[in-house]
Amino acid sequence: MTDPIPYWEAPQTFDPAVPIDSLAEHPRNYNHADEELLARLLDQHGLYGAILVQKSTGLIIVGNHRYKVAKSKGAATMPVFWLDVDDAEAEEILAADNLSSKLAVFDEARLIELLTARKDSPRGLAGTGYGDAALAALLRHQASVTAAPDTDDDEWDNMPEFDQPGKPPAYSLVMHFPTEEDAARFFGLIGAERPKTRYLWWPQHDGFKGLDYSQVEVISDDDAGSGEGP
Repeated sequence: MTDPIPYWEAPQTFDPAVPIDSLAEHPRNYNHADEELLARLLDQHGLYGAILVQKSTGLIIVGNHRYKVAKSKGAATMPVFWLDVDDAEAEEILAADNLSSKLAVFDEARLIELLTARKDSPRGLAGTGYGDAALAALLRHQASVTAAPDTDDDEWDNMPEFDQPGKPPAYSLVMHFPTEEDAARFFGLIGAERPKTRYLWWPQHDGFKGLDYSQVEVISDDDAGSGEGP
């Protein structure tokens, strides 16, 4: 007979009312949640679920900010799943759980559908964490990414002129070119005159690729010079 659970269950026990003073935030938790939002949701929906705590130390692995907000509101107890793990595995679970949340990608169109339905309901957007301004911003962004102009120039129709005399740009774009020839070719393709600056290109690869620290790749100067790097 096939095991109905295709994974093993970590050793854990549930206690619905652990004294809050016996628990503590994990000193290695590096994530910073929006505590004001958590406080509002706690007021609107109450405390649901449970926090995960290392059994041997009382340190919170998952739910540090829910614990912190609940304690600030005067809570005497917290619902807890005790995990019977050592210090190393506790830190691994903490990092992995934070990473899984960070890498999650939401479907904007489905979020808009949900929020629009909530806005049209008797309770409105209360309790979702979103407000009217946030929904309006989502709608504008969704309209921009789903638009299908006939030509590239059509995208700029009715766009306001951009001018901010005496003010620095809000964003700067830095481009690195392997050679002067590559830089000249780029500006030729966009039909612009190349700026007269010696900082226009970067003569060597700086050894860094990507912004997601879990996906960073470092290549050597030898790889960069040979064109065999990733």
